[in-house]
Amino acid sequence: MRQIRLALLPLVLSILLPSVVHAQDVLGFSFGGGLTLARGGAAETHGRGINLGFKTTAPLSERLTVLATIGYQDIRLDDDAEARRRGHDPEIFRLGGGFIDGGHRRVLGVLVEGQLHLLPRSSRLSPYVVAGAGVSQLRVPDTDVYFLNEWETDPGSNEVAPMAEVGAGLQLRLSQAVALFAQGSYLTVFADETTTMIPLHVGLLIEMGP
Repeated sequence: MRQIRLALLPLVLSILLPSVVHAQDVLGFSFGGGLTLARGGAAETHGRGINLGFKTTAPLSERLTVLATIGYQDIRLDDDAEARRRGHDPEIFRLGGGFIDGGHRRVLGVLVEGQLHLLPRSSRLSPYVVAGAGVSQLRVPDTDVYFLNEWETDPGSNEVAPMAEVGAGLQLRLSQAVALFAQGSYLTVFADETTTMIPLHVGLLIEMGP
């Protein structure tokens, strides 16, 4: 048993401790975008939207990377769901010339994250998990509702709030310096009205070696 433990020790250290070689790596960066789905309470009135992201990467080892992420999420208001919330039948609402403008939820956030690769990041295919926290600005513009020749306006909001993200993805290495990745995550903004989203994100990673 002791021999097995000693044999496993180098593997554990290779995962947890920074590599001398990769400690010399220069910062890399990635950019991309994709589809965002509303979840939780936000899904009652909002549907899908878009996301955009830019990341700087600092690899500490073959398994562990620190990320600084700037991300943008925009989930659209579902007009039928909003009409029902206001007590209108969606079909009658439309027949009466009703329409809704505004009400989307837009999140601009900055996150510091840790990324753990399950295989060495230099592998051709490398699955990974990621988690982090940061701060965001959640902006909801005014919601204007027109129905039966009458206008109703709900004032929007603009709030700074903490946020957190956990997710998983897969990285495809194209060369020593370039990789593609696809990631799905669970993102929560802890505002007065908590907003939860699932961003599905694809992008390009470029790393500069020594």
